[in-house]
Amino acid sequence: MFSPVLFLIFFDMKEKNKKLLEAFSEISGELLLDSQLHEGFLKEIPVVKTILAVYKSGKSIQEHLYLRKLKLFLENIEDFSEDDCQWFLKNAEDDEESLSSSLLLILDKIEDERKAVLIAKAFKVYVIERFSFETFNRILLIINRGFCDDLLKIVSFEDNNILLTNGKHIESESLDELFSCGLLTNQGLDANDDGGTMYSLNKYGEIFLRIVKEMD
Repeated sequence: MFSPVLFLIFFDMKEKNKKLLEAFSEISGELLLDSQLHEGFLKEIPVVKTILAVYKSGKSIQEHLYLRKLKLFLENIEDFSEDDCQWFLKNAEDDEESLSSSLLLILDKIEDERKAVLIAKAFKVYVIERFSFETFNRILLIINRGFCDDLLKIVSFEDNNILLTNGKHIESESLDELFSCGLLTNQGLDANDDGGTMYSLNKYGEIFLRIVKEMD
């Protein structure tokens, strides 16, 4: 059975899910979920029922922020071709429970809302490029544990194959963070007078660069 989260993502995203996004946009004041979801299929989806129950019981700051992150994620899932959707629906069957759990858990954990957009773009690249679920899950773990400002600086590699810790393109602390997250390969010390450690993108870094570029 297709999971509720993936159902939300792919079932007539541009039209029917617009109602859900509009509902989420009301989180700064009193939500109108009951009235907006009174008619139609959305109110029958378990994930939506859970969110409604949360608000009926009184929402905490943590719950408020979680809904904001869900909203950002849904807003940034777009532009899938029919072929991409069909590939995903065919190939996600074995991993759909793990994928749904991974997405919901990481959206709950992250503190920087920009990461919700990163996660959405990572999902988009995963579907379009059709790499393995294991690779996608590793990317999610990197987003979860990385410092967002440093993660976004991976764009410094767009025009540079090698970057130095004492170079002018990126701070050494950011390079060290990207390396610690598993996105870079240590190429050794620079032999020139300036010295410094040389870093290049590994295969996960190359994927992550494409993900960050989707945010432009």
